Amino acid sequence: MSTFAAMSEPESLRGSSARNRGGVQRVEGKLRASVEKGDYYEAHQMYRTLFFRYMSQAKHAEARELMYNGALLFFSHNQQNSAADLSMLVLEVFEKSEVKVEDELLECLAKLFSRMEPNSPERVAFVSRALKWSTGGPGKLGHPKLHQLLAVTLWKEQNYSESRYHFLHSTDGEGCAQMLVEYSASRGFRSEVDMFLCLKNKSGASVVFSTYTEKHPSIEKGPPFVQPLLNFIWFLLLAVDGGKLTVFTVLCEQYQPSLKRDPMYNEYLDRIGQVFFGVPPKQSPSYGGLLGNLLNSLMGSGEEEDGAERGAGGQQPHRAGLILHPYKENKRNTHPHTHRKRNAASFLHLKGGARRRFPRRADSKKKPPPPSSLKTRRTAPNCKLFPCSIILRLYLTINFVVGLGLSV
Repeated sequence: MSTFAAMSEPESLRGSSARNRGGVQRVEGKLRASVEKGDYYEAHQMYRTLFFRYMSQAKHAEARELMYNGALLFFSHNQQNSAADLSMLVLEVFEKSEVKVEDELLECLAKLFSRMEPNSPERVAFVSRALKWSTGGPGKLGHPKLHQLLAVTLWKEQNYSESRYHFLHSTDGEGCAQMLVEYSASRGFRSEVDMFLCLKNKSGASVVFSTYTEKHPSIEKGPPFVQPLLNFIWFLLLAVDGGKLTVFTVLCEQYQPSLKRDPMYNEYLDRIGQVFFGVPPKQSPSYGGLLGNLLNSLMGSGEEEDGAERGAGGQQPHRAGLILHPYKENKRNTHPHTHRKRNAASFLHLKGGARRRFPRRADSKKKPPPPSSLKTRRTAPNCKLFPCSIILRLYLTINFVVGLGLSV
C-alpha cells in the first residue's frame, strides 16, 4: 500500500475509501499490464482519463495514489515525459484538494524529483511548483524539509551548487557542512557560514562551521586555526552572540586584508551587520531601486555626451535630442527642398534613363560642409530649447519598468 493510501481519514469514509482503493488497484493492474507490453501512449492517456474522472468526482485520494504509482511505473520503464506529466498531476491534486503539508507527502515529491533527469526542463518546473505548494502561496522559499530532501538528492548527483542553495534554506546544518567538505575537496570551495548568517540562521551557521572544521581533511583542529578566515568566522559567530556593534566593527577592520580577497565578503558582512547589529542599510545617492539605477545611468550618459561635445572646439555645443528648427541657421537651406537644385546639378542623364553621379571638380567653389556643420546647422541662436532627451529617456525607462510588472 502506498504512502497516500496510509494517510488518516475520517471514520465514516474509511469503508468507502477501502472499496475505492480496491477499484484503483484493479485499474492499476490493467494499466501495469499495458505498460509492460510497451503500450506507453495508450497507458498514459488512460491514466489522464482516470485522473480527470476521479477529480470530477472529488476522489482526491484515489487520484493522487493512482498518479503517483503510475509515475513511478513510467520512471522504471525510462518513460521520462509520461512520468513527469503524471508527477505534475500529483501536484495538481495537492493544490486542488488543499491537503495539509506532511513529511510523508514531501518525501513522495522528493522521490519523484530524484527519478527525473537532472537537466530536464520538466524537473525545473516540477521543483518550482512543489516548493510553491509546500509553503501555501507565492513569495516564500519553500518548506525546509522539502529543501533538505532536494539538497540530499542533488548532493548525490554531485550538483554541489544547487545542493548548497537548498541546504541554505533547510535546517540541516550538519548535512550542509558534510556536503561542503566534499565540495571543497573536489573543487576548492569554502564554507558558507556567512550565507547562513545572511539568512538569519545563526544556529545553522554554527553547526555548519563546527562540522565543516571537524570533517575537512585539510583543516587542523581548532580554534584557533592556521587559516585567517576560519579564525575570522569563529570570532564572527562569537560577536553575533554578543550583539555588540563595536566588536563587529573592530573584527572587520582587523581582518580587512584577508577579506579583500573576495568582493562578496563585504556584501555578506553588510547584510550580517544589518541583521544582527542594527547597521542601517546603505542609501542610494539619488533615486533608489531599479528605476533609480536606470534613471541615473541614462541621465549620466546624457551629461557625458554633452560634456564631450562642449569640449570639442569653441563653438556653441550641440545638444543631442533637443527640438530645434533644422533649417534656420544656414541661409542656403531656408527651405527643406532647396537641396534638390544642388543635387540635380551633379547628375548627368545618360541613355536609357540611367543616372551617374560624378565627383565635383577640384576648383569648384562649392565645398561640402564640414562634419561639424551638420550639428551647428540644427542649432539656432535664438531658438527655444526643450529638454526632449531627458523626457524621452524617462519615458523609455518607465515603459521598461512597467513592462517588468513593477510599480513606479
